[in-house]
Amino acid sequence: MGFLSNEQKNDFSNTDYPILSLTGDKDGLSTPNKISETKHLLSKNTKIVKLKGANNAQFGLYGEQIGDNKATISPEEQQKQMVQRLNEQIK
Repeated sequence: MGFLSNEQKNDFSNTDYPILSLTGDKDGLSTPNKISETKHLLSKNTKIVKLKGANNAQFGLYGEQIGDNKATISPEEQQKQMVQRLNEQIK
């Protein structure tokens, strides 16, 4: 299971699902504080990976979002890293 730049609202804490949670160090919406506040809802088999230079908007190519920070990597690079991490998770 993979989550892309979001703080969790569903409770997976009583599961052993392998979960990959990707976030960006330039994400102004799903901030480290928000992710930390909801980390208890994730399974104990969760890996949280922060992509350097990535922001919230480029995870889904949403365009600019109010409150988000400017990414320091291109959308293509962010998508490439995202796909690479997700592929590693499902192997």
